[in-house]
Amino acid sequence: MTMSSLRGYLKPLRPYPLHPSIPFEEIAPDLGVTTETRLASLLGVADINLLDLEPRKMARFFVDGVQRSAIIQELRIVSPPVPLVASHIVVGAFERGSNGKIRPVIIREALLVLFPRIALMQALGSSLRSQLSSPPPLPVLDSRGDFYVKVCQSQLGRNINMFFVDPSLTFEKSPRVSIRPSELAAIGKVRRIMLDRVTHVMRTLEVGIVSELRQKYPKDLVLLDGPLVRMMFLIYARLADTRLEYLVDLTDARKSYEFLSKVIGIVKEVRRVPQNGLKHAFNVTNVRQHIPIFRFTDPKIERDFRHLLSCFMWLRPELSKHMPLVGSVTGGLVRIDVPIPAVTDYDPAWIDSSFQVNINPGSSTYTRLEAILRGIIIDRLPLPPTSRVHRLLTELYPISEAERFLKSRLLTHEELRLII
Repeated sequence: MTMSSLRGYLKPLRPYPLHPSIPFEEIAPDLGVTTETRLASLLGVADINLLDLEPRKMARFFVDGVQRSAIIQELRIVSPPVPLVASHIVVGAFERGSNGKIRPVIIREALLVLFPRIALMQALGSSLRSQLSSPPPLPVLDSRGDFYVKVCQSQLGRNINMFFVDPSLTFEKSPRVSIRPSELAAIGKVRRIMLDRVTHVMRTLEVGIVSELRQKYPKDLVLLDGPLVRMMFLIYARLADTRLEYLVDLTDARKSYEFLSKVIGIVKEVRRVPQNGLKHAFNVTNVRQHIPIFRFTDPKIERDFRHLLSCFMWLRPELSKHMPLVGSVTGGLVRIDVPIPAVTDYDPAWIDSSFQVNINPGSSTYTRLEAILRGIIIDRLPLPPTSRVHRLLTELYPISEAERFLKSRLLTHEELRLII
């Protein structure tokens, strides 16, 4: 594939370059205040002595991803014009060195070109439909999955992989229509769906990196910057690598157990909390930290959380009184997603929501969980070098360093607009 062949494909659609100052990404308020409560069972409260953080279980690897997107052209074959978006995604795994410094061990990049091909094809007259009957001359990321496999195989230019994504359809195994011909004039919706697809690809590549780490380093703990709930992690397994499809609904108890036994997720923006019991997280002194441990039982979300213990930690309470921009102490709350396999011995029934997890102090499960939580407490320091208030309260230093490295590799908006 050459850029000239891609330009030739797009030429009949009357592409028009846009001025670099035209914005695309929306900037959300940098405040993470809880917005939803759900039924959950309080299994126990970890009582951590901050003066004695041994034994501890430290993550060896940290996984994160970043993206930058820009509207690079308008396709003026229809009115109003349809945006054509380019997005650069960089995901990586980082290792804690013997000197404590964070260094990259795996970096994967993808450059996406997005426009609603199928919706456009259906909206145009017969004379132009043939132009869109096939996708552009690029590898395609779609509902067939294997995104991570394709990214590892395909390379272009400065080792960035380029792919086409059609936001007209979802990534589900049986794809649904998400943009109809009659909706092409709803430019805000079209742009939002495009950015959603970019996020889905980024999450998928993160799952792919976690899978690669689990194969290469089966005994080492991996910490993902993000949730491990089904709708934010497991559903991307098939898209990353079709051989991981068993993770989507945990259909293979043994293989799912092995995959999840060394993976932890940390959620910086906590939007959903238990209806009762959260007060324990704010019972913090100079020498003790209390971390309540829950299993969500609300019927609406139980399927998403059935494989997890949800631990809520007030990460840096000592800073909260110095952060007047945060509207609530919940703005400094993080959720630590700990898969049941990470703290229990194998039991074929572990995937059942009725499976009992013993969190009593002194139990082997409590001991393993407490060691993981001690490791996360240690990673609170040093403070991340950022001026963003919410990140200062909720981001671990290794994750902050990983993100800074990844962002340094992103193409600028101007470079994105020059790729075609």
